[in-house]
Amino acid sequence: MSKLYELFEMDSVLEREGITVNYGSVKFLLARAGGRNTDFKKIFQAKAKKYRNQIDNETLGDDAADRIMAEAYAEGVVLGWWSRKEDENDDPILKKGEEQWVDTIENRTGKKVKFSIEECVRLLLDLPDLFADLQRMASRAGNYRKELEAEDEGNLDES
Repeated sequence: MSKLYELFEMDSVLEREGITVNYGSVKFLLARAGGRNTDFKKIFQAKAKKYRNQIDNETLGDDAADRIMAEAYAEGVVLGWWSRKEDENDDPILKKGEEQWVDTIENRTGKKVKFSIEECVRLLLDLPDLFADLQRMASRAGNYRKELEAEDEGNLDES
């Protein structure tokens, strides 16, 4: 295969179905923000259209811009989340040192919540540094390259 293709050919399945980004006790499934993830492009364009005049006149406030992007990511990029279940007392079958993932994370108040668009928007707006990192991971083309899938399997998700 040409070196140019090795550098720039993306895995269209990964772009749409996502990569896992692991933050130790919590992980996220992220579709690509761009590329062949046309859903994200359409969602973002539809949301931005409502604010076109403000965007063009550079009068859209930071809070509104952040909300638009968070909603677009919650609907078109963040596909799910999980947290590590570590306490063997929570599950009598789980032995000390074993790993198990559950499809919830703790919100600001400590309540376990399943993925939903509303909860995702809330999380992204509550934790702007997490949101910035997820944006960086979802827009980095190299995370969705064909050649890296086999070579680097597990580097993003060390679970």
